[in-house]
Amino acid sequence: GLFETILVDNQTIYAWPEHYARLSAGLNRLGLPEVAPKDLLARLNAAARCTGGVSVAKILITAGCGPRGYVRSENPALTIRVWANLLPKLNSAPLSVGIAAHPISAMPYLAGLKTLNRLDQVLAANPVRQDIDEQLLTDHQNRVVCATNSNFFWREGEQWFTPPITEGGIEGTRRALWICRLGARQQHAALGRLALAEQAFLCNAVNVYRPIAHLQGRALTEASPPQSAALVAVNGGYQFHETAASFDCLHADADNHLKQNCWSKIRGMNP
Repeated sequence: GLFETILVDNQTIYAWPEHYARLSAGLNRLGLPEVAPKDLLARLNAAARCTGGVSVAKILITAGCGPRGYVRSENPALTIRVWANLLPKLNSAPLSVGIAAHPISAMPYLAGLKTLNRLDQVLAANPVRQDIDEQLLTDHQNRVVCATNSNFFWREGEQWFTPPITEGGIEGTRRALWICRLGARQQHAALGRLALAEQAFLCNAVNVYRPIAHLQGRALTEASPPQSAALVAVNGGYQFHETAASFDCLHADADNHLKQNCWSKIRGMNP
């Protein structure tokens, strides 16, 4: 199955076209039937109304029940769950980031998609040192892929970079938006190259900018968001202002909104 994690602020939803594009691509890759966007929006709206504030909504879609073994039913009846929980105030203090001990599994056919198989992230989410807030995961060639629940960006001089998601990891919705805004290059980087980083941050759907203060024990002095980003504060974190849209607006013109999404554009540019 698949899941999406979506930030909702009362009746405003963030980056819905990007979320739906990734979900739709995942359903297609897994051979599962598509789910109408208006159906999901209605479920998200109902779930968000129950919280009455800034919340994190989850969409969970599985192939449903099947016979024994790995073979699925010919016509799977999808199980769809949508719920939301109030989001505690975020901590945007600069992070100390280390390196996870084990490499991320190589799954090129499923790379980038938010499938339910996240065991690599579960293992890496428990740092062995108390002074580490987050860990970067590497591939079997010792190249950086992502963090446990975020995508990773770093700057060398005036150029921003982010690892390509070709073997494992998730192509984040905010990753796509940052690439568009920063002109970031998707480029592999071995751990040694991180010594060249002058600034670095993590991003995910809940907080698009979490600055890194210490990377592999080395101090980074720049913590302010890039000037080219039009960010707004949301619940102690940051979001891209222009990605916010009301449920009513999206429901009234769902198909047209979905045509303009940065995630599909960036996925088509993968190295």
